[in-house]
Amino acid sequence: MNQDIQDLQQLLEGRIGGAVQYACTYWAGHLGLSPTSEDFAEEIIDLATNVLQNSCPWVEVMSLHNQLGEVVNSMNRLLDWLEKVSGFY
Repeated sequence: MNQDIQDLQQLLEGRIGGAVQYACTYWAGHLGLSPTSEDFAEEIIDLATNVLQNSCPWVEVMSLHNQLGEVVNSMNRLLDWLEKVSGFY
């Protein structure tokens, strides 16, 4: 359990860093603000598919930072964005 790890915050700062934490937390928000052109949408869908197929590291980072609820929010934002671009397909 995360609460059983001594010095978890120090480990996170040393191993993960602020940039990775930021990316894990806010990628979906940035995606929602991105353009929805057909070319861009295809690239993002490929990237999102890859991320979701290999999502364990992302979910683990979010868990370690006590932000599992944001995983659900991010998935909802992704679905909203996909709905916006679905007109291209």
